[in-house]
Amino acid sequence: MQRTVVKINEARCIGCGERVSACPQGALEMVGGKARLAGDLFCDGLGTCTRCCHCGAISREEREAAPYDERRVMAERVVPGGMVRIAAHLEYLKMLGKSCFLVANQGKYMGYHAVTVGVTVLFGYLLQGCASGLQAGSPERPREVTVMVATDRAARDTDEPDRFFGSERGGMRFGACRVSLPPDHELAEIESPFYADDAAEHLLLTDIVLLEEQAFSSLVAAGSGLFPGQGSFLYVHGFNMSFSKAVRYMGQLTADLDYRGCPVLFSWPSKGKVTGYDHDEGAQLASQQNLAGLLGLLASRCAERELSLLGHSMGGRLLVGAVQQLLERQPGLASKIGLLILVAPDIDSDRFAREVAPALREAGIRVVLYASKGDRALRVSGRLHGAPRAGAARPRPLVLPGIETIDADGIDGEFFGHTYHHRSRDVISDLYYLLNFGLGPDCRFSLEPVDTTDGRYWRFRE
Repeated sequence: MQRTVVKINEARCIGCGERVSACPQGALEMVGGKARLAGDLFCDGLGTCTRCCHCGAISREEREAAPYDERRVMAERVVPGGMVRIAAHLEYLKMLGKSCFLVANQGKYMGYHAVTVGVTVLFGYLLQGCASGLQAGSPERPREVTVMVATDRAARDTDEPDRFFGSERGGMRFGACRVSLPPDHELAEIESPFYADDAAEHLLLTDIVLLEEQAFSSLVAAGSGLFPGQGSFLYVHGFNMSFSKAVRYMGQLTADLDYRGCPVLFSWPSKGKVTGYDHDEGAQLASQQNLAGLLGLLASRCAERELSLLGHSMGGRLLVGAVQQLLERQPGLASKIGLLILVAPDIDSDRFAREVAPALREAGIRVVLYASKGDRALRVSGRLHGAPRAGAARPRPLVLPGIETIDADGIDGEFFGHTYHHRSRDVISDLYYLLNFGLGPDCRFSLEPVDTTDGRYWRFRE
């Protein structure tokens, strides 16, 4: 399977010398059933910004004399056997295999500060056939969900998406992944293959496109802007997760939640094995600084309260640590975080009550905690650490000022009672109203209040 690496960079206009993005002055148009570009381009074929083109500051001959590498190369496609450079935008479109349209004020002049054409075209490619946010498909064909990904896993020397990122630590890498869901995918089901992959039957990672940080940031901002008020949703997976499994689970969650903002996965170098708990504890701690940087990047591109965060299990510990680092370095970005959801967090219960909850409350961040005393995985973790976990709800859920606690005990799910946000229809339905509409617990029909001497928490109705 081929792997695509897209590099989208600014270039210096050979007319005015200003660093600008590649941008169409008009739009893509259909001619004889094929897409072609209309209008002048800068930093593509001739390396001049639209402003200089319109005022005649530089001639075509001068533009054509610009060095080839500075004016044409927009993307690189890595294929088995070597590198193929993509020069012209029509070739770039063919490489992506999709005819995309860029509407620019009914064909009027688009300013030189507009979005990079490569980002826009790639965004159209990734979101092709959007019927619901980031999904596409039909009853007969597999559906596809696009997930933006940031990871500090080291890359392997392979072109297979399932094996491309391993469990070793590496530098930050960015990209977009496409997940294929079977046509008859059901809510709260993870259709994993036992033997051969089959798109008609299984949830599969089908494609990885690697991006420069700038292109990643632009895509996330563009995706968040498609549905005003939704923003971005960052998910941090837990212990025992390979990269492929994390992306597939994120695809399932995005589809089941019908999330209409931009879904982003942070995948840290978990070993992906039940026996790798010690490895994963060290890895999540080492990833906190990288995740804090990603949070800063996402928060800086979001409107007020439009960044939602969800951390599961050990990923909740990682997420909380990164948020605390962000608050120390850039406290002004706290207002961008509208919601912090912790599902079965593998965090010391006393530390959460004494340090974490007060800090988040003081920062004005809304925190929702899902916990269950039937969580066997956290029961084991509590024994290993000699301290109960915040997501274990033993002997009862943790009730703290400013924290919305949801008791998930007794709901349908898998045997270990630990991944109910993937496998329980009740929890997914609750998350749907929480993430898509921001409803409080008193407005989510599946919940009922429980009053205690420590305060109120919520549980699922029977």
